[in-house]
Amino acid sequence: MSRAVDSPRVVNIGDLRRLAERRLPRAVFDYIDGGADAELTLRENCRVFDEVTFRPRNAVAVPRCDLRVSVLGARLELPLLLGPVGSSRMFYPRGEEAAARAAGAAGTAYALSTLSGCRLEDVKAASSGPVWYQLYLVGGREVATAAIQRARTVGFSALVVTIDTAVSGLRERDVRNGTKELLSRNPCMMLPFLTQFLARPRWLAGFLSDGGLMAFPNVVLPGEGPMSYADVAAALEQSTVSWADLRSNPDCGKCGAMTDYDSGRPAIRFDNERVRTEKALRRLMQHEMCHVAVIDAATKLRQDSHGPLWQECMKRFE
Repeated sequence: MSRAVDSPRVVNIGDLRRLAERRLPRAVFDYIDGGADAELTLRENCRVFDEVTFRPRNAVAVPRCDLRVSVLGARLELPLLLGPVGSSRMFYPRGEEAAARAAGAAGTAYALSTLSGCRLEDVKAASSGPVWYQLYLVGGREVATAAIQRARTVGFSALVVTIDTAVSGLRERDVRNGTKELLSRNPCMMLPFLTQFLARPRWLAGFLSDGGLMAFPNVVLPGEGPMSYADVAAALEQSTVSWADLRSNPDCGKCGAMTDYDSGRPAIRFDNERVRTEKALRRLMQHEMCHVAVIDAATKLRQDSHGPLWQECMKRFE
């Protein structure tokens, strides 16, 4: 892989995107590259970054450049980190471990998605830097609690709670690529969409040698084992998080709790007995939501552009 991305073949992110498009089947590439509905929000988010310009200051003495920052108690060598990307193992064998290893080598943090194909223990072992756990409540609160405890035991240093998946997005590329049919395991339904995989033999060989279609080893259902890939869309719709879940609870000190909807009891406690006190809210796409979060719930906020993946929700990402 390293030779494939060496200069002069790869000079910028656009070059990497073109290599990925050539290497991956259409359904897999579009999972990374695409967004919800007509992808207006996705295009606007990209355009906003194109508008960012730097204002240079000349004739200023700078003894040395120091890019180090402190985020959620971790000292990072770079002012950026690798955010959670679900199903990375589908893109590249042991993909989450490879990403965590690269983040650690660069001196920055890696956030592991709940919906990863690698065990969280293996991902933590692969990284020499800070690793955080991104939380969906897929499978229910008891399943999530067990995953949080596993993460704490092996040294994950922060929890990132995702709040924007009450409704799965209408990803039009997935419909055209036959994602639903491919996951049906019905040969007759799958057949029209299989040529995209056969046309990528290198990817297919790596995919099969890595175990084929992944399950989710960090979502362990009682009596069933890891959640299957085909079940994730329905499970996400049952994983809604509200402000009531995240609002501070006096019994938890400064760290807050998630509250069970029906009983009002703390279901996932963010205290020293269960998980490190640092927590962040992920995918707050509007300034108004950030303001509410600061008042109601969060230790830290991380605003990002997950919205275009699942929701066609606004004109631009601020």
